[in-house]
Amino acid sequence: MEKNMTLEQIEELVNAYFECRLSRTEEAELRRLLASSPLHSPDIDSCRLEMGIEAAMRKPSRSQARIPFRHILSIAASIALVIGICATVMFRSTEEMSESTIVYIAGKKVENYTYAQKLAEQSQAESMAEMREMLDEAEAESLAEMREMQIEAKTESMEQMREMLNEAKAEKRGYDSIMNEMFNNK
Repeated sequence: MEKNMTLEQIEELVNAYFECRLSRTEEAELRRLLASSPLHSPDIDSCRLEMGIEAAMRKPSRSQARIPFRHILSIAASIALVIGICATVMFRSTEEMSESTIVYIAGKKVENYTYAQKLAEQSQAESMAEMREMLDEAEAESLAEMREMQIEAKTESMEQMREMLNEAKAEKRGYDSIMNEMFNNK
């Protein structure tokens, strides 16, 4: 089969597949063609679904799967940096801060170090809450992806079992017809 087939040619092969007119070799070639072809129609999509190709085509690539993790990791690193700075400010005594630390908020020097410390603590609490929320979302996304992968694996397994059952039925029909011919010839 050609890789540059028209929509009509592919639909003819799909119809032949549904009518059980293709050999196993032709079915395998059709499977490869449908997996690589960008063309869509109701018949083609039904055939892809029947062959279990649709699930394979929807799997994200590794680079797409890494993007959310990298994004979350960079946010977590930023939050950790803010927490570290806040912790340093919080654990210094007020007198120590007044002698060695200059605090600026929104570009203005702050003389009230207790106020600056409270702002730092508030910022840390907000950052921690945001980080917990992001981690919860990432965990939920991971669980959803794992469930989807399990469903896809079960679907593929069931499709393979159906295929094997159909092959066994076809073989049995062949044996039955041979046996009928043998008994009818006697």
